[in-house]
Amino acid sequence: MKARAYAWRVLAAALVAAGVPAQSSAQSFPSKPVTILISTPPGGGTDLYARQMAPIISKSIGQPVVIENRTGAGGIVAQEYLARKTPDGYTYLITSQSQMVLATGLAQPLPYDTVKDFAPVTMMIKFGYFLVVGKDSTAGSVQDFVAQAKAAGGKLALGTSQSPGYLVTVETLKQRLGVDFVLATYKGASPSIPELMADRLQALVIDTPSASPHVRSGAMRALATTVRERLAGFPNVPTFHEAGVSGFESIGWSGFVTTAGAPREAIERMSAEFGKAMRTEEIMKSFASTAVEGWITTPQEMANVIREELRVLPPVVKKLNITVN
Repeated sequence: MKARAYAWRVLAAALVAAGVPAQSSAQSFPSKPVTILISTPPGGGTDLYARQMAPIISKSIGQPVVIENRTGAGGIVAQEYLARKTPDGYTYLITSQSQMVLATGLAQPLPYDTVKDFAPVTMMIKFGYFLVVGKDSTAGSVQDFVAQAKAAGGKLALGTSQSPGYLVTVETLKQRLGVDFVLATYKGASPSIPELMADRLQALVIDTPSASPHVRSGAMRALATTVRERLAGFPNVPTFHEAGVSGFESIGWSGFVTTAGAPREAIERMSAEFGKAMRTEEIMKSFASTAVEGWITTPQEMANVIREELRVLPPVVKKLNITVN
């Protein structure tokens, strides 16, 4: 026994001398700053949530949490960047249904594999979209909007994000309403908002988190929402079904992923930390004020959702022949 104990002491000393920490990765993680990547510009709903959660998580893990915006190609730029990162468990991306599922049905090939290159961590929110017009628009309903779009002969300017979820919503809505637009796409929802306010656009299809503060302030007006039932925070905004577009619904989600191959201990720890932050009063109030539903899952539960949606949704995108720039 003494010889064995001595051998273990010698091995431990050798590991320390070689620079190998005596603690396991589970005990020492995190030992440096954690980065959260955002695929949209500052000012949008996802960016807001991340910046609110960062100090909460930082305090809990004892390390800085850095927010980094990497925009472009409807989120594909950020996804590719994460896919190429060293899988050490220190970089996370708030991804979306658009990037993880719908993008696989795009006409152009992706520079990553959504199943093989990423490890799910936890979902964050479910959300819908608004059809909004400027505060001075004479369109007071979806029917008014359709009449104006038809009268414009396809020249009405509508803006949206270049992310696939938005584009699928817009293309499906065009078909259901029987109208056409001049479509302007942006690197996220937030850059489209000042364009509407400056009357360079006549309408937007925009996610509820990004639009909510502007609808509340009266800077824009929501004609309808794509969720199944009226939103608690916006009881006067009808659903599209109520507005005469029977059965039309479009729901998206956002959640956290990291690079495939990241240590399981890091994934489990950060899944718990993200969930803990989302349960705080501050973040729950933020979710409620922006008309989204918090959605906390385990890594496996998130993986199951993605796998099922990959089976069903990409053919819809392919049928619409959508591309992003």
